Amino acid sequence: MDKETRRLNIINKRYRQEKIFKYSAAFAIILASSFLVFFLTNITTTGYTAIQQTEILTEVTYNDTTLNNTYKAVPKDLSRLLSRGFLRLIPREVEANPELMGQTVSRWIVAHAEVDQYMKNKPNRLKPKQIAIIEQLREEGKIKKKLSTKASS
Repeated sequence: MDKETRRLNIINKRYRQEKIFKYSAAFAIILASSFLVFFLTNITTTGYTAIQQTEILTEVTYNDTTLNNTYKAVPKDLSRLLSRGFLRLIPREVEANPELMGQTVSRWIVAHAEVDQYMKNKPNRLKPKQIAIIEQLREEGKIKKKLSTKASS
């Protein structure tokens, strides 16, 4: 084999390796992009419900009794379906707005986490009686999922 043939073989081998590297790099980029699209799609489809929260329309009574026992501020059948955070804030709410004393007001209240999970068709620990109440509220249009715009109370 003469010098020129050896040089051409080395050049051809280099071009072959260059093509293999080029196609391998393109394949790696396509594979990485595919995984990225898959994971972002998966995160979006499973996580979009996190920006929704369930609210229940109910009557809230503000008086001396309800300031001492906030569970009495809402109807008994709904007290365990509402956010405890809201119930804890009733005394502060009256401090900020004293004109609420002696009134009963209809309000959309953030639902308990288990109710929220039920409304999102996720596993939950609700009792059949509570589920029946939620379904009744749904029929009456007194329960809804809303875009969460701030940290829930």
